[in-house]
Amino acid sequence: MRRCPGRLLGLFVFASALPLPALAASGAEDLSSEAAAAAQRGDATTILRDVRFRYHRLRSFSASGESVTQLTLMGKDVATPTTFTMRLARPHRYRITWTQTPPGGPPVSGAAWRSSDAPQAYRTAPAGWAVERDDQFALGLGGVASSGAGGIVQLFFNGKSQLSSIDKASLDGTEAVEGEPCWVISGSTIMSSDTLWISRERLVVRRHRSVPQLGREQQAAIEKRAAKNRHKVEAFFSKAGLDSEQRAAMFSTMMDSLRAFADHADQIKMSTTVTYGDVVVDAAIPEVDFEFQVPSGIPRKTSLLDGSPFHAAGAPPPARALRPAPPGEDAKAILARVVARYRDLHAFAAEGRFAHGDGHDDTSLRRTFTLAMQRSGRYRLTWSRDCQTSVEGGAAHTVCPPGWVLWNAGDGPYRYDGATYEKEPNDELALAGGVGASGGAISGLPRFFQTGDRWIVDLIDPVLEGMETVDGNDCYVISGSSRSAVRRTLWISSDRSLIVQHRWSNAAPARDPARGDDLEEAALEQWKRDAPPEEKETVAFVADMQKVMAKHRDVTPGDMTATYRNIRVDDAVPASDVDFVVPAGTPLKAPVQEHSSP
Repeated sequence: MRRCPGRLLGLFVFASALPLPALAASGAEDLSSEAAAAAQRGDATTILRDVRFRYHRLRSFSASGESVTQLTLMGKDVATPTTFTMRLARPHRYRITWTQTPPGGPPVSGAAWRSSDAPQAYRTAPAGWAVERDDQFALGLGGVASSGAGGIVQLFFNGKSQLSSIDKASLDGTEAVEGEPCWVISGSTIMSSDTLWISRERLVVRRHRSVPQLGREQQAAIEKRAAKNRHKVEAFFSKAGLDSEQRAAMFSTMMDSLRAFADHADQIKMSTTVTYGDVVVDAAIPEVDFEFQVPSGIPRKTSLLDGSPFHAAGAPPPARALRPAPPGEDAKAILARVVARYRDLHAFAAEGRFAHGDGHDDTSLRRTFTLAMQRSGRYRLTWSRDCQTSVEGGAAHTVCPPGWVLWNAGDGPYRYDGATYEKEPNDELALAGGVGASGGAISGLPRFFQTGDRWIVDLIDPVLEGMETVDGNDCYVISGSSRSAVRRTLWISSDRSLIVQHRWSNAAPARDPARGDDLEEAALEQWKRDAPPEEKETVAFVADMQKVMAKHRDVTPGDMTATYRNIRVDDAVPASDVDFVVPAGTPLKAPVQEHSSP
């Protein structure tokens, strides 16, 4: 599955603020005096208005700081810190750099800058830099991660942001941030509960904490506003290159995701706290300080949106030269042999590659993975983090950083993320979480081997296309639609009846009106019904989110390919292949909430 459209959604959030009308000139002292008088009255609304005016009148702003997102989801507690620097100046000069450290993973960095007439953006994952079409795209794609949803950057350039949309504000008291006395003001927006620490002397934001509120009440309000402003939303997506059909699909995806989150709001707890340090305002900033040097090896792109799911799929691969299949062979009979073969296996192991398209080009490589499973219920599955491709001397180099390990050595399922490890509630939820965390890299074969779930081989009207050699294996090539893909193709070794390669379209199959039900949706509903009572809420959340992704799979055109190499079975899979020794000193992460055993 391709990367979700988070970058474009984040870009839209950044660009959605409206410019603030010009204001009469007034000194900072006047605003500070007015805010101080408002504080005496307990008038938080006037203080927030004066903060908005203050940023609109600044000539320059610079700061460094940290943003920390705390997330509790499905009983797991995760903190993601991001350090950043920003320099902003009128009319349109900026340089924002940031480094985010995901739990157990390598840091991810980015930047947005403009020192002349060229707005530019850079990210390390997926690696690339580009001269973007305008400031909104550069700031949204390269700089938005540095401070939540734009925050101070929006406030400075547009005069409006989440910070200025707080309603029902109250003055809760005073508190110092890094020694600077601040008013503490709390309130809410249409979808969050917010707290601001505002310098009493300088009227600048020193800290901002936002807690999303996505229950039923907020859902209704957001949907109402979205419907009212749909033309603005679609106009922005049009600017990003989406055609009318894609714009409608994107809007529908946003609304369905909102509804799914609202249905399970109690399963998600999240907060983001941004602290601005070393704040300097109205100082002259040399032009050279707005420059940014892109690290060597980072490829240039036409835009950091390149490769996103909203660009048209690339040219189809050249037609394969398939050989005729032996006379008398039949697709259904071959698939039946595959089912029987995996059912009779005592153990299975392989190494794999997970890629966009046909996977023949390393630049399309998404992840690498390994599978090792025994019929006893023991297993070890690993997958890399997103592969990164750089270009040096005209040659592409792809690196896939180590990622996660999911294993059960007989004492229950565990997951290791490179920094900590934790016990999973059961194998079913462990595998479901692994499929999501791996981006789909370990989908299919593990469940086929362990539980007999045949969705990978249950093709509708399968066709034997011919024979093809894959990594030295002579393979039958069988294709057809399935309950979750408009087209699925399997390469099956002719001598061992093992799946060597698996390719599927991101596009969903057409619904059958006569059937009156979608097979994938029906399977997810069955999973919810079968879940143990203590896990029903967690399973329902995962299943409903998967239903949203399945419903809108068509917004991610193209194919995905998983290739299985060095396949070993039965006695060729020693017990050591399914064991995993956690590195010494790695802490066992305590669960946020206890899960009962089924």
